[in-house]
Amino acid sequence: MSAQERAHACAQIVDDLRAACGLPRRLSQAGVKREMIPRLVEKAMADACHQSNPRACTQVDFERIIEEAF
Repeated sequence: MSAQERAHACAQIVDDLRAACGLPRRLSQAGVKREMIPRLVEKAMADACHQSNPRACTQVDFERIIEEAF
């Protein structure tokens, strides 16, 4: 199995686990509203984990990631 195939298989396992636990797939399914995006981005930028992430993530990156999660 190639690295890409393993990555897809891993993602499928995580998604299957999410579904088995009854967790929503989209932020909108969890009751998150689009008007909350600016506050979510602010929280993400201030999070200590963001500061130590080996890959830099900008405010625009967070906005895109959160928007795609809807």
